[in-house]
Amino acid sequence: MASLKEQFKRVNWFSVLISLLIGYTVIGGTLISFYFNTIAQMQSLKEQLDHVRAYINRLEKLQIISEQLKLLDQNEETSPMEESGNLPTKNLTQ
Repeated sequence: MASLKEQFKRVNWFSVLISLLIGYTVIGGTLISFYFNTIAQMQSLKEQLDHVRAYINRLEKLQIISEQLKLLDQNEETSPMEESGNLPTKNLTQ
């Protein structure tokens, strides 16, 4: 049986180096791929968030318009129309 020193001398260090290089390349490639996929997913989520924000802004505008229309309907029911047929000149944005 060969001693540990003899076995150590017989190791083909070039093969070990190539194996380590391949292993680190695979691990590094996996990490880089994961990094870029994460960035792409974050960009996609940001775009979706922008769409949601735009949708919420439209809903808020529609809600304001709806409230103004309700006030207008209430004003028509409670106050008489002017003779010219125009709506009352009350500021509805307050």
